[in-house]
Amino acid sequence: VDRYVARRAARASFVLLQNRGNALFLERVNTLAVIGPNADVAQIMGGGSARVPTHPIVTPLDALRARLADVEIVHERGCTNHKRIPALDAGRCAQPPVIEYYAGREFAGEPVLVEDAQRAWFSWMGPVGGGVPEDFSARVRATIVPPESGGWTFSVVQAGRARLYFEGDLLLDNWNPTSHSDAFYGLGSEELTATVELVAGLRYEVVVEAVPAAPAFGGLGVGLLAPTPDDMFDRAVAVARRADAVLCIVGTDGEWECEGQDRESMKLPGAQDDLVRAVAAVSGRSIVVVNAAAPVTMPWADEVDAILQCWFAGEEWANALADVVSGDASPSGKLPTTFPMRLEDTPAFTNYPGEHGTVLYGERGFVGYRWYDARGIEPRFCFGHGLSYTTFEYGQPTTTDQALSLAIRNSGSYRGAEVVQCYVAPLDPRVQRPPQELKAYAKVELDPGEERTVKLTLDDRAFAHWDAGEHDWIVAPGEYELRLGSSSRDIRQRVVISVEPKEG
Repeated sequence: VDRYVARRAARASFVLLQNRGNALFLERVNTLAVIGPNADVAQIMGGGSARVPTHPIVTPLDALRARLADVEIVHERGCTNHKRIPALDAGRCAQPPVIEYYAGREFAGEPVLVEDAQRAWFSWMGPVGGGVPEDFSARVRATIVPPESGGWTFSVVQAGRARLYFEGDLLLDNWNPTSHSDAFYGLGSEELTATVELVAGLRYEVVVEAVPAAPAFGGLGVGLLAPTPDDMFDRAVAVARRADAVLCIVGTDGEWECEGQDRESMKLPGAQDDLVRAVAAVSGRSIVVVNAAAPVTMPWADEVDAILQCWFAGEEWANALADVVSGDASPSGKLPTTFPMRLEDTPAFTNYPGEHGTVLYGERGFVGYRWYDARGIEPRFCFGHGLSYTTFEYGQPTTTDQALSLAIRNSGSYRGAEVVQCYVAPLDPRVQRPPQELKAYAKVELDPGEERTVKLTLDDRAFAHWDAGEHDWIVAPGEYELRLGSSSRDIRQRVVISVEPKEG
């Protein structure tokens, strides 16, 4: 039941940004090229405190191969996008990595606690539990089974001490680190790396020993990076050229999107933008899946057929992706933020990072989509935007007092869900206000041809503005236009009502 709920929630969160010629719905495809650095890894959550233990998870590549059994799937990474070497996870191992906790700092006696780990990234900020004392040492054991031959890169980063043994020999010695990085809240060591030639299908034993920086405080990250041959970009373009369709899975990871730091750019890390453009140029059906927790610039948007925004959608994100691309489920998510054409268009650009440690919120009440609407700035994708495999017709709204209702009909061929959005626009504002603001919405799921009435209620706050002098919300009497639509820029119906503040 938990997995079903997680899978359904992930599907509902996906936002179909673009779908020319219904390219995303993978029908009549014999060969599918699955390309990109996020295709064969499961990027499901952000860094820092967002990291939590997980059940076993599958990668997008594995989920697509399981669902599209009759389709030849060819895979190439094309490029890398990591900030640090990706954490070793269970998918690269014969079984999940094991961490052993010992009392004291010398690995003495038998382990106090032994646990499986889906990924070899551990942050200790307080008691571990399970009988582990505050002063402990830890040993991680893993059996690596590489799926391809080549130079695999191992890494270690930690807050404290650490060393990595490969097949019994010391490979990485970070026992006495002398420099620090931003890992583990800026208290981690620099990342040490070493590349070893491995043969696909063979088993290799890895052991990592670590001692936290202080009692009950420290961290350990063990990384493993797949081979990155010099021709990986060209190989991706070659498979894209011969495939019937390309699914290019790009994005970020929990190292780029983490608490305590801001991304320096909205660009996709590494050569991902170049990769998307290159595969789109040789493919007759190019689909980009963006696996990132925050907006990224998409300079290639006009060059690809479809774009699906998938965020960091949790443990079932890969299976949910397979549901959507196979047509078993229609996307129904809407953008909770505006995707700009460029960073310079954003409301905070002229104010951040501020001066002398102080940031001025200069956009004031014109936050988010209100900024773009007020200044006539065209976004890449607007607030509330999100397409579907089907289409919806909006009936004529009727109003009663400050409530309204309207019929929504699924006018397409697939079951789907629509989010009806109501924006309130003051027609003759007495103070400076945003042109429109979202004040109500409702989601309705419909079979093909089905029609249902949606009801929305607006209270006084829906028409109010903040009066700094009165230090209160004020409802100015007058006429307001209620704009009903599928997004902030896709208004389907309008109705004007007169509002008078209620007494008492």
